[in-house]
Amino acid sequence: MTTSAQNIVTCSPGEFYSLYACGWEFVGDDGMEPIFKKMLSDATLGYPENVFRAFPGSSNHSKDTSLDEIWEGIAQLFADIVDAAEQVLPERFHPDARTATFQCNRQSKTFVHKGVESFRLDGYTVLKDKSAHGAFAGSAIESVILNENDPEWIGEWMADIGVSVLWSDGDDAAENEEQSIGVANQILYSDCRRVAHIAITIEDTTARIWYHTRSYSAVTHEFDINKRCTDFIQFVLFATYAKCHLGLDPGIARVVDASDSLQYQFSVPKNILSNKVVVYQTTGILAACSLSGGLYGKGRSVYTAKPADRLGDGLSIRSEAQEHVLRDTHLLPCDPRESEMQRELISAMNAIAGTEETERMKKFFVKIASDMPAKYNVQRRSPSFTWPKKIYRQRWMTVYAERCHDLYEVDDPVLFHRALAEVMIFLKFLFRVGRVHHDISPGNIMLYWDPLTLDWVVKVIDFEFTKRYEALEPWARRTGTRPYMAIEIEAGKHMFLPENAPDSLLAANHFNVNFCHDVESVLWIALHRAYGPDTPMVRLHNLIHMMGDAHRMVQARDIDEELGAGLPAAQVRHKRLAKENFDTDVYHRFEEVFRRISEYYEGKKGLLRIDRVDIDVVAGIKEGEVIVNVGELTMPRWRPPRPAAPGAKVDPAPEGQKAKAESEGDLLPEVKESPNVRKRRATEDTEDAIEAKRPRVSLPQSSAHDGPPEGAQAHREGSARDVLPGDEGFVEPVRDGQGEPGTRLI
Repeated sequence: MTTSAQNIVTCSPGEFYSLYACGWEFVGDDGMEPIFKKMLSDATLGYPENVFRAFPGSSNHSKDTSLDEIWEGIAQLFADIVDAAEQVLPERFHPDARTATFQCNRQSKTFVHKGVESFRLDGYTVLKDKSAHGAFAGSAIESVILNENDPEWIGEWMADIGVSVLWSDGDDAAENEEQSIGVANQILYSDCRRVAHIAITIEDTTARIWYHTRSYSAVTHEFDINKRCTDFIQFVLFATYAKCHLGLDPGIARVVDASDSLQYQFSVPKNILSNKVVVYQTTGILAACSLSGGLYGKGRSVYTAKPADRLGDGLSIRSEAQEHVLRDTHLLPCDPRESEMQRELISAMNAIAGTEETERMKKFFVKIASDMPAKYNVQRRSPSFTWPKKIYRQRWMTVYAERCHDLYEVDDPVLFHRALAEVMIFLKFLFRVGRVHHDISPGNIMLYWDPLTLDWVVKVIDFEFTKRYEALEPWARRTGTRPYMAIEIEAGKHMFLPENAPDSLLAANHFNVNFCHDVESVLWIALHRAYGPDTPMVRLHNLIHMMGDAHRMVQARDIDEELGAGLPAAQVRHKRLAKENFDTDVYHRFEEVFRRISEYYEGKKGLLRIDRVDIDVVAGIKEGEVIVNVGELTMPRWRPPRPAAPGAKVDPAPEGQKAKAESEGDLLPEVKESPNVRKRRATEDTEDAIEAKRPRVSLPQSSAHDGPPEGAQAHREGSARDVLPGDEGFVEPVRDGQGEPGTRLI
């Protein structure tokens, strides 16, 4: 795990408490002096050197003293400070006022679930007010802190941890820093109530206090706890008595539902001007926050949810209410909001088209009930002399009023290809308004069961990377979802240039994401789900040629006049391919093929997977059987379940379906990640990514054609074989000796 210096900002201890210790009444000199004197009189603080007796530093111990024995002194030091404060300032500090207790447990580790890296911590405070804990993991999970060196110790739930403490006896500041950030990442992952985690790292007696968030980590300047005793006393009192300092969002709760499963409740603002909120209780998780992305990031999770009557009461959920989808994420100021992008696209369409077409475009958008920042956004505070616009993230809640299913869930080819046909209509709308989606993938193509029309409606979501074509910059080119990214995006260059292209050809010198790349992503989605030899799926091969022609058409025309005039390449401004050179017929042709495939499958019972078909035999490249691996040729259709009608009786789950967790594996459940979690910026090796685009079966080989578009069209029509399904297998059109048309079995 690595950290980035731009995500760490420094501050003074005074700034730390004023910015991040919400509601904490700073203990000033008037309060600190009697505590200091009490510790001197009790000999827990040495005089005149003012060294804590319980934790004087490793140099004050003999060489034979173990590190465990040295570190155990920190527990006594916490106890000494708390005892002194409660004796001299009993009105403020007393046992009933404690909100946490310190536990010293050197070399403990975090455990989220199997296969996930653990991080070290040597102590922590345990909250007095414990989180809810269910018998089963629901949308919320249980993660623990354990110590492998003490198998009898049962551990602590991460959700019940206050601050964490890391210590080393030497100069291991970088190691402690990395471990502290890792601990914070897993605590925020395991408990979405957290917007921040507070920690202290100590190298021998040199300490730093941390405030970790999804935006950045704020850290105090280092101080020696024995030379600046009051700074450490302040921290111990803060960690023991503060009531609202732990970065816990008061508008989010962990609750147990009627099935004894652990869920979240979110208080979502109705609108930006109102203090009224709607409480949503999760019922399932669609996309879990990714741990691999590290602490600093979006931390996005997506849940199914229903309204609830009371925050903190898991039994107050309105079980009969319509199910919603709630997205919890952390956005930068430059990140577009889903509702804003929908309004922008509708406005752009309305400016160039009539009401009917604009209304048609609106149907592609998922209805949004709320799209608002969370009320509790303390991470927007930053120390002096930082650049907040660069590092701020704002927690954002989006509630979708329509419960949809993405294409990853759909195996029915009728529904699948009808959805792709509809997507082509939407992409043509985007072309008309001059926008590139930049992340067409099965996870962003949704199906919604409309209770009014009793049919599935196609929706498109996630306009995070959608931009005006004129605003796309060259450095934004390698973003998307594998394996559906266009190969040019992965290569970072245009790859369909004419063979004898002039040096000044614009496409040879400038690369940008363009409209063809969105269309190509749909093609890769279709090929990824191709089904078999007795279908029109072979027409997809023609679309590959057509896609190449579309690229060639737009890349072969524009000349960079500056390069043509001899201007050095380093001085030439960046340019985009002209929008008017893109062939809009590709949208119609793709739509037509996908729709014909969808119509073909209407009424079919069994389907053949394409990996059971040797397409080299189909194409006549070699002899052999068309269908291989004959066993289990058919695969069932699967459509997303249609929502039950209001008031319909739902069969209860069978008894014994859930068993109470007893083993360690049950305590540490693995969250099944939705395919949406795999969404990330493409950073892997380009050549490997392009190689991965090749289908797992052999496709008909065709030679690359580097001539102009007209020549490419003639090449395709003259060379491509028109393969059709027949009663006994695949056939192709032929003519007999008299020129009469017929077919031949292949």
